[in-house]
Amino acid sequence: MSKLVSKNSAFQEARLRYTAAMLLCMVTIICGCSVNQESPQEFDGRSFFQKINEAPVDLVSKEDLPEWLNKKIEFYGMDADKGIIFPLRLFRGLWNGSVIYFLEALSSCVMCNTYFESGEQIIWRVSGVQDGRDVEIFESESINWVLIYEHSSEQILSSLQSGIVRLSVSDKYEFPDISHINDWHSVDIIPRRFAALQLPNDVLTNISTAGLLETCLEFPYLLNMMYSNDYQRGFERGLLATFNGFRELMERTDLVDALIIKYNELRFDVPNVGGLSLLEIGMFAHRHFVLEMIIAQDVVIKNMSEAQEIIFLLLASERMEIKRSYSDIFSGIHIVPTALLYAKKVTNDNLVSADMKVKLDNFIQAPSFVDQTTWTYLNEQINNNFK
Repeated sequence: MSKLVSKNSAFQEARLRYTAAMLLCMVTIICGCSVNQESPQEFDGRSFFQKINEAPVDLVSKEDLPEWLNKKIEFYGMDADKGIIFPLRLFRGLWNGSVIYFLEALSSCVMCNTYFESGEQIIWRVSGVQDGRDVEIFESESINWVLIYEHSSEQILSSLQSGIVRLSVSDKYEFPDISHINDWHSVDIIPRRFAALQLPNDVLTNISTAGLLETCLEFPYLLNMMYSNDYQRGFERGLLATFNGFRELMERTDLVDALIIKYNELRFDVPNVGGLSLLEIGMFAHRHFVLEMIIAQDVVIKNMSEAQEIIFLLLASERMEIKRSYSDIFSGIHIVPTALLYAKKVTNDNLVSADMKVKLDNFIQAPSFVDQTTWTYLNEQINNNFK
């Protein structure tokens, strides 16, 4: 479940709504909306998912909400330390004559965010526990849902652009000079050069994740990933297999946080690239390519929280606009990592036809080229499922 953003506001909003919807589609969802007590809605057989997605909108300002709801919004809807706003929607509804609220937030317990008007949390009955209310009855009999508050895609992107600072790195490893290993007639010169570039054990243990990420992106043989039939194999054989820094990086539990900040830096860095040499420009673009390939790795995606996943998808869409604007820096291959991330999302969320799933599965296994038809399909699927 995730929300992507496109180049225009409407597409951004559609993508953002899709993420929340798909996140909540994996469980039976509970939502809330505004109450019309004079003319209550009849039970119409719609699923709870349909009720909230078809709910009318009557937005109010945050200041007009009860204080306890404002605290919930702040708790679930933002990371104060990083200044990041997360996707969040608040609904108000009616159940058994009582006003209720549902906060559609990116927490690990979707059903926990349902409250009475007083702020009392609704406790749901679980298997083997009779002390609680029946979720299925609530889903079918709750009525009059209205969307009354939400964090818009514009707020989220604005927080990403202004709230995240640059990656703080004080311990990036400086690779040794290996120019003296130059007996090119020797059959083992490349293994010896690789050996000289490996991180010492004490560095590997103590270097920060931010420092390790920057170190990996400065690996002298970073171009090795381009010498395979596809970029996933190139990443695995050319980088993971040859440099212990990459292997350590993929095991860091806080890698996702470092990646978010680093990924956001492209917006600041790319305008300053024009004055560099052609070689420096090429390496800048390639480092970004490798960064996006890291983000698209299964182990990284698996470790993303729902909110982090949404941030990456938002940033990926915005970065595509940057790459299009700077076509003198980024070439057609730079669409591949973004397409890989998109393909994994739409296939994992079962948003594709059987025929296209086979094509996307093949692409995921061996990403090397994205034809226009596939790229258009990926964007259309995400766009359509956000509406």
